[in-house]
Amino acid sequence: MNVLVTGGYGFVGMHVVRRLLADGNTVFIFDKLPKVHPSTEKSFAGAIGVQGDILDQKALFGAVETHKIDQIVHLAALRTNDSQENPYLAFKVNCEGFMNCLEAVRLFALERLVYASSVSVLGSFRYYCDLGYHGERLYKLTENSAAQPTNVYGATKLFDELMGSQYASIFGIRVIGTRLPIVYGAGKKSGSKTSCFNDMIEQAYYGNPLTVDMREDWFNITYVKDAAKGVCCAASAQNPQSGVYHTGGHTVNMAGFADTIKRVLPGANITLRKLEHPVENINTCVDISAAERELGYIPDFTLEQGIMDHLRVVVGNRQL
Repeated sequence: MNVLVTGGYGFVGMHVVRRLLADGNTVFIFDKLPKVHPSTEKSFAGAIGVQGDILDQKALFGAVETHKIDQIVHLAALRTNDSQENPYLAFKVNCEGFMNCLEAVRLFALERLVYASSVSVLGSFRYYCDLGYHGERLYKLTENSAAQPTNVYGATKLFDELMGSQYASIFGIRVIGTRLPIVYGAGKKSGSKTSCFNDMIEQAYYGNPLTVDMREDWFNITYVKDAAKGVCCAASAQNPQSGVYHTGGHTVNMAGFADTIKRVLPGANITLRKLEHPVENINTCVDISAAERELGYIPDFTLEQGIMDHLRVVVGNRQL
């Protein structure tokens, strides 16, 4: 199958490309400047770079037609912090770019469009409490749970989900979104909203003392290779019944995440600082049973295994 991957040079994208290639697909990476960092070059061995901007509909359509694309995997997006700082650009990249992919699938009758959505479409922990969620239901939100994004990025992703559903209904095309939770692993850019989890792992390895703000809520976190697996499962599933799936990993709180790091690195010096006024976070505690049932998605990495694999990549320590 010929697969066009937007955002294929990104954090999750490079692992998606690697899996698609391993499954025997011919992979084309659609990007403004097709280039890779030498440290990640092996991830793209065999993939074909195609220069183009996701906002340039003509370039996208030309790539689909020229390379006889069967399926699009759309991962290109403006990050959470950048979206919050520039909402208009977030709409252009995250929404208009997605619409261009929908149109490509419709006009060229492609097999399907798979795209990365986000748990950011969900509401805050307090929002679900106020709706009467409690017990396991509060900590295992399904794809049908009420959505109320608390940031610009989440709003753009909810737009994508809604328009994907409309295109599927009106035109009969197959559109599948994977709601990624917090993702950690080597290659994630610093300065993102959730890069603190990478920092905790790496600073602990190097023996640096680290003080982390204590989040009182629980959250779902997944290793980057499992995030990529979820996307690829959506790309290959034979009979998916839904338009969006939660593809999470493991539900923990900040204390539990720190304790896991300490089990992997017993000398880790991590101090949790309790905030006087805790920041309200989205509820990312999701139920992944639909993805397990319909996409065949089961995470390969426990939290401990993900942390160890992260360190192997970052520091090349094969003894972990």
